[in-house]
Amino acid sequence: MSVLEIIYLVVAILLIVVILLQQRGAGLGEAFGGSSSSFSSRRGAEKSLYQITIFLAIAFIGIALFTLYQRSQPQLPASVLPTAETEVTTETEATGEEATSGETTDQPADTEPVNEGATTNQ
Repeated sequence: MSVLEIIYLVVAILLIVVILLQQRGAGLGEAFGGSSSSFSSRRGAEKSLYQITIFLAIAFIGIALFTLYQRSQPQLPASVLPTAETEVTTETEATGEEATSGETTDQPADTEPVNEGATTNQ
């Protein structure tokens, strides 16, 4: 599990707990046997729970969208540059010759190498 997944799980659990602590249509004082009134404004702990709920909900959605974006990106290989072994293998397969590490040829397998700097005596 990655750190992001652990944070996501903790935020989800905290969001559930904070939502369950709030009661619909009742103040926090009424949850523990206090008096009821027809209209009450959020004060004290109830206001804090409301603000924490908003913060946790935004964090929960933000982490979910970030995770979705991160997983939708293609994974790049460790190295995007070909290694020397890859080049030799590719050339060996194309020409059918046995090549050693570091040996490269630009000519087809059925022709003789041409020495461009040498002169021919006839």
